Amino acid sequence: MLSTLVVVLLLFCLLIGVIHLYSTRANGSLHLAETYFSKLATPYHFGSVQLEGRQLRYIQTGQSDPAYPLIVFVHGAPGSWEAFKAFLADVDLKEKAQLISVDRFGYGGSDHGQPVIDIATHAAGINEVIKAHPASKVVLVGHSYGGPVIGMVAATYPEQVDGLLMVAPVNDPNSEPVKWYAHLCHWSFSRALLPDYVNVCTTEKMNHIQALKNIEPDWSRITAPVIHYHGQKDILAPHDGNVQFSQKKLSTSQLTVKSDPKKGHFILWEKMGTVKELILQLL
Repeated sequence: MLSTLVVVLLLFCLLIGVIHLYSTRANGSLHLAETYFSKLATPYHFGSVQLEGRQLRYIQTGQSDPAYPLIVFVHGAPGSWEAFKAFLADVDLKEKAQLISVDRFGYGGSDHGQPVIDIATHAAGINEVIKAHPASKVVLVGHSYGGPVIGMVAATYPEQVDGLLMVAPVNDPNSEPVKWYAHLCHWSFSRALLPDYVNVCTTEKMNHIQALKNIEPDWSRITAPVIHYHGQKDILAPHDGNVQFSQKKLSTSQLTVKSDPKKGHFILWEKMGTVKELILQLL
């Protein structure tokens, strides 16, 4: 019994250590940007906007001319701009558009460690980024938790958005799973040991069902075309519940659903070529 407890404690400590080591990527550090983009000869710069005393940081590559369309990428939970770094460095996308990837409130350089539960507030921050970068067209790409965020942007500011790509979105409050490890991370003892980005993610997760219910009436206000791309083996954002939610809330002429029978929640990175094709389709 004692030996089992020791093994469990050692594994727990190892897990904590790995989570802390991941912080550089999860926080989208300046060093990470320099290392990654310099190797790919991709000019970039960081910018920020303000919303009611909060700072929203983002990174930009590609074009800077307003005559070009704007693509804004919004990550899940946890995450940072880094989730979309390969798209920011993609040769075709860089030539065709202004590319921006944000740190959502609470992550990276956006009031790090200070969670924002309200999805409408996240959407308002994204809208400030859009307003700061005039463009011929605006396409939003959101993964996981980023899905309802970009949906809320399009619902609240329909004149700003010309297309949405939701990749494995967590839109449906009735099929939102709260796994055992979320409860484990929610313990006070665990929170004291875990880095800020995990605690922000945990706070969002434990409040996500209600946050999704709060915006459920708003989906009908979306006027832009929407592509919903989902893996059928997704256990973090269940395929059937979330696809059916989109089909229920959006018109058939407005919505395109694309499913992959072999992929799960990380379809964003496992099928990058397909995601890129869908972005170009919206452009």
